[in-house]
Amino acid sequence: QPHVHEPGGLSASSRVVLLGACGNVALAVLKTCVGALSGSAVLLADGYHSTGDLVVDGVSFLGVRAPAFELACTLGIAALLSSAGAAMMLSACQPLLLALPWAGPSAGATVTTTVAAAAAAAAAAAQPAAASAEAALLPTLKSAGAFIVSVAAVLAKEYLFRVTRRVALRERSPVLMASAKHHRSDAMSSVAAAVGTCGAVFGSPIVESIAAATVGGMMFMMGVGVARGDHDHPAP
Repeated sequence: QPHVHEPGGLSASSRVVLLGACGNVALAVLKTCVGALSGSAVLLADGYHSTGDLVVDGVSFLGVRAPAFELACTLGIAALLSSAGAAMMLSACQPLLLALPWAGPSAGATVTTTVAAAAAAAAAAAQPAAASAEAALLPTLKSAGAFIVSVAAVLAKEYLFRVTRRVALRERSPVLMASAKHHRSDAMSSVAAAVGTCGAVFGSPIVESIAAATVGGMMFMMGVGVARGDHDHPAP
């Protein structure tokens, strides 16, 4: 039977939602702190995203505790998934469009940029070699730290997806399945963050926008699938 409550305690559905909420709190604190210290805008944004995920946890908890609101909660999570995916695509498209040849800077701006770059290069050459090496190494170490945190977030969210999905299949709960798919979408957004921080390490920040646009499209379609009721079915 779905949503069976164990005597003297919370049901498995409620416990798995609370587990996800605790995970989101921990990830939000970790991503925000490391993102701020490393100067990684993408990891910092992902930390804010994890904070917003607590809203989904609240909706999921309402759905499993009050079955009368389950359909509304499921559709609410679907709307959050689709809107987050659309916002990610729009945000990622801007730097991609600016990278196009015809959207680049004017000739005057190009000359100014070239002169400024030459001056910066001359100033850098005047610095001691040790200071230059240290200055070049520090951003790389910070980006590497942000990359490690992003990978850890992917693994944590994938674990939460699998645990929540298993309970959702056992209890035949659409709102829990929607919550599980939201965990999977969070893992996908953390993949984009990991790709972006990795690109920063190797000097290719544009890969972050490409990854974010791809993940945004997948999240949007996932939200549409949840709204249509395209859930997994328990094995016989």
